[in-house]
Amino acid sequence: MNIAEIVDEAAALADSLADSPVYFKSRRAAEGVEAMQQAAAAFKAADDDARRKDAALWLGEAYLLLSSGLPDTGHSEHATGWATANQIARLLGGPDVWAERVAAEYGGRDES
Repeated sequence: MNIAEIVDEAAALADSLADSPVYFKSRRAAEGVEAMQQAAAAFKAADDDARRKDAALWLGEAYLLLSSGLPDTGHSEHATGWATANQIARLLGGPDVWAERVAAEYGGRDES
């Protein structure tokens, strides 16, 4: 999958959490979902590789926010939230892997 396909898939998975109890039980998880949706929209609206790169990296950071809020949702939502987050994590491949893939597709890695 290329970066655009991964962004679309990750956004669809995040959308699936927007109406779930996970979203309402953890403000941090909800903020992560919202940020993933915003990053995906920014990626689609981007008209150059620099903006696409920024949006794709933002999506990766938003995922970290979502996943950090999952422990707050309790065991009853473990399957729903964690399974979806796991799918997103597999798409991204982890923060360093995602940053490298984005840099490879849209230009060198930022050292800032």
